[in-house]
Amino acid sequence: MSRHGAVAGQTPALLRVAHQMVGDPGTAADIVGRLVSHRRIRRAVASADDQLVVAALVREVLRSAAVPPQDDSPLSDLSRRERVAVVLAFAADWDPNGMAEAMHTTARRARVMVRRALDVTSEQQWRALLAADRWDVLVGADLDRRAAAARRQRRDRRAVSALAAGTAATLLTAVVTTAVRIATAPAPLPPTAKARGLLHWAPRGALVRDAHFLASATSLWRASDRKPQGKVYALYAGRVGDGRLAVLQALGLDGRPLVAIVADHDVTFNRPRLRLDLVAPLPRTDVPVLTVPYDGNLEIPGLTSGPGSRVLQALVAPGIDQVDERSLRAPPDTVRRPGFTQLELDDGLSEPWLDLSGSLPDTLVRAFRHGRQVFIGLVARSAVQPRSTAAAMRPPPMAWARLPAGRDPATMTDDILWWQQVCHSPGTSVSLVWAGRVRAVTTPVRLEFVQCPGSRLTARWLDGGTQGAQWIGLGSATADALAAVVPPDSLGPSTLVVVGSLPVEAIDVAGTVTPGRVARALIKGTEPAAVVVHDRDGRRLSVSLAELLPTRAAFGG
Repeated sequence: MSRHGAVAGQTPALLRVAHQMVGDPGTAADIVGRLVSHRRIRRAVASADDQLVVAALVREVLRSAAVPPQDDSPLSDLSRRERVAVVLAFAADWDPNGMAEAMHTTARRARVMVRRALDVTSEQQWRALLAADRWDVLVGADLDRRAAAARRQRRDRRAVSALAAGTAATLLTAVVTTAVRIATAPAPLPPTAKARGLLHWAPRGALVRDAHFLASATSLWRASDRKPQGKVYALYAGRVGDGRLAVLQALGLDGRPLVAIVADHDVTFNRPRLRLDLVAPLPRTDVPVLTVPYDGNLEIPGLTSGPGSRVLQALVAPGIDQVDERSLRAPPDTVRRPGFTQLELDDGLSEPWLDLSGSLPDTLVRAFRHGRQVFIGLVARSAVQPRSTAAAMRPPPMAWARLPAGRDPATMTDDILWWQQVCHSPGTSVSLVWAGRVRAVTTPVRLEFVQCPGSRLTARWLDGGTQGAQWIGLGSATADALAAVVPPDSLGPSTLVVVGSLPVEAIDVAGTVTPGRVARALIKGTEPAAVVVHDRDGRRLSVSLAELLPTRAAFGG
């Protein structure tokens, strides 16, 4: 099709959109006549660049002189800019960023204008109004006169050539039937929740416009024992492997917010079967991550759920561009501490990972926005929101004060988060007692007191930083002195480290006496030498030699 023919085909749709924006068909004809007289706009129409054409139309509308609207619709209760915003939002399905760019404003102001319109009437009523035939423009000889006047003005200003011959024919076209975007746009997105207590997240996912799938998922939830009341909103609808997944939210019968997970199961021979997997409370709206369990047909090697395990994915809030997870995939006494794994995001949903933590989840997730961490929390077994946590170091008991304990903030933060994972609770107490260099290893060794909720205080020995830190021993926090054997990094001998509490005045290791509260000695044989500690009066005090590589049960988990 020639450029003239393309303009002829699209100008009627521009007339309809302009009529909706200004409320007067004559003014709309003048605006469209000026618009298509530009060579750049005709090129954009010919190349089907709808976004550029409609954006240019918006600028022409906002530059034109204000004319009292001739219609008696709710649009007449809005300002010119609010009216333009409503047409873009509910007739063309533009997002706030696109509206802001076309209207030379900010996305925040665009949202404010749309919210003002929603105070006048509902989104459903706006869409029905803008789809009505009343906006069709009947074009006649008077419109031809306007087009000629616009061409003369353009020639006088020597801006561009006059309207193409096809434009005049276009302006004589009969009734307009569709708007520019509506002619080719997909089905509208489901509405975003605005009720108090629900997440104000825009719906996402490849199937979020599939009304039949969302209706089926919603029906399953409404037929359950924990059915919702009022409107059900979609947070996500898409495919995972060979199955479908929907994440929905609504208010429960008691008025409390709920989240439901609906997914395909037994996907064989192209016969999927939807099932309601989980209904969980939604206690907070400031947590930017939901952990979504999915046990359908993933068709992903190595990700197979079974007893004590499940497949998880993170659904993140709009604007979150990175999410990491770390879980105890093996007992912590057999491997060095794993680092975080960054998960790839696709339309707000992360790639899946296998959670092997059983009934006491120990997976930690953290979310970032533009490189800045905005959330970190522990995954909960029966909830979809992780429990928010913080890395606060507590001071050690007074009996263990005044020991050298130079702190590396990154290492200390990771230690606290690690113990919270091991204890399955954000309420875990961690105190750094001592940290120092040991000849057997290249990284600092540290002694920490850790108390899981409901368990006794214990002493933990560690070496290594945030990458590859290792737990090397467990001792009794009630002893007067604590000792541990630090394995070497190479083939050299191990090192015995002894740290004393305030009453300790001297430490005797195999006859070698070290005054003070810290002593180090190389281990020449297979067993550590005898350790004796004394107070200032020469009385012998108790010593706890740390057990090497204790079992997982020693964590209190």
